[in-house]
Amino acid sequence: MNLNRDNWFLVLPTVVLGIVASYTLYQLHAAGDVRRAIEIVAEYEADGQPTLAEFLARRGRLEWESEVVSSFYGTMDVACIVGLTKPQRFVWRVHVMQKAFAPADGETRALMGEYEPSLYGEPTKAGSLGSDTTSRRAPTEEPATSLAGGSR
Repeated sequence: MNLNRDNWFLVLPTVVLGIVASYTLYQLHAAGDVRRAIEIVAEYEADGQPTLAEFLARRGRLEWESEVVSSFYGTMDVACIVGLTKPQRFVWRVHVMQKAFAPADGETRALMGEYEPSLYGEPTKAGSLGSDTTSRRAPTEEPATSLAGGSR
């Protein structure tokens, strides 16, 4: 196609339409990652235990949130707020592409100790839920849990 004075007006709308289409596809992909990240955590099932979502639902109403940490690496923080009157917030670092997650803070690590002691250890009195004396290590130091089970 030869751009001359007669058809230059077609270029700008085509570029704008391309940008809008790219942005829309990105948003759809990001929404899918958010949904998958929450599913990875909520549907995790340890041996002999209900799913993690069912385990948390015993404590109260659940509200899930997700925040992108790195879209390049497919890493998200998934938070679950449990309860209405005295809400507790548990956060996991999720690697969407690897379908793996790890607790992002000490309170979540203590919860995972209750849920799956064989992988995360038994929660101690100092590390029980609601305690501020829990040691806080970087999320990369925690054992990663995958849907297939075990640690990576």
